[in-house]
Amino acid sequence: AVPSDLASFLKLCDQLHINRTDDNEEFINTILASAKDHAMAVYGTGYWADHWDYYIDLIEAYLAIFPDGEETLMYDNELAYFFSTATVRLAPKSKAQEQEDFRNSKTGLLGIEASWQRTKDGKTFKSTPIAKLFLLAAIKFAMRDAWGMGIEYEGGRPGWLDSMNGLPGMVGSGMPETYELLLLMKYVKKVVDSYDRDIVVPAELGDMIDTVEAALDDLVAASYKDEFPLPRDVPDTLFKYWNITATARETYRSEVEYYFSGETTIYTAKTISKILKRWIKEVELGIERANSFRNDWSR
Repeated sequence: AVPSDLASFLKLCDQLHINRTDDNEEFINTILASAKDHAMAVYGTGYWADHWDYYIDLIEAYLAIFPDGEETLMYDNELAYFFSTATVRLAPKSKAQEQEDFRNSKTGLLGIEASWQRTKDGKTFKSTPIAKLFLLAAIKFAMRDAWGMGIEYEGGRPGWLDSMNGLPGMVGSGMPETYELLLLMKYVKKVVDSYDRDIVVPAELGDMIDTVEAALDDLVAASYKDEFPLPRDVPDTLFKYWNITATARETYRSEVEYYFSGETTIYTAKTISKILKRWIKEVELGIERANSFRNDWSR
């Protein structure tokens, strides 16, 4: 590992008597061309519900500078998955031991590979950025509450919405994240519609999506229609859909808690677009319900 700031890196090179060029920019560019990024994160005390919100902001900032670089950014690179010692439930000791196995007995340092999710044969599992964004959208879609309004707060922290700290942040759901999910899904749909390239995701996610889609088929077949003003209790039809979807989400997490199988599911751009179009409609319906509750309760 080397310092992340350039000044410290150059100073380290001088201390090690590394013979570098007089042109610092040329020297740094040569190093960066061969460098690899490794996560050095350590799990703390919970996940803020809005940390994923910033991805679209970062992508938009990049594209503002490199507007012709979107396809390469989304499809022509692969990213690893962070291996966290925590899950939605309390982190089991056996998972923490998975990382400890990478600790060097002589130096006491944790190997960099401990930070990445792997397959059972020990290979780091990677996906393209667009595949990871679709995975994120799928999981967040499956995290909507029983009304289909807010994204469930299950990571221990509600985010910047400080009024949700405490009990709401542990058992409630948030609308700010729903609006962010809508932006995310619309962006992924725009990308797949623009470049018409396949997306490869973990097979475990494909299984979850199959279950979610089947549950959505059943919901549509039940011909459920909202009756306004909405009742305080969730209708049985919506609760059944939520229960199936939540179970599928929990099954996915259980399957990939330690490893990915290494098997993958390939989606065509048209299939992804069709799925997202359907999900977007459901999210927009959930927003409509939330607005209805707000208007009814404010009277």
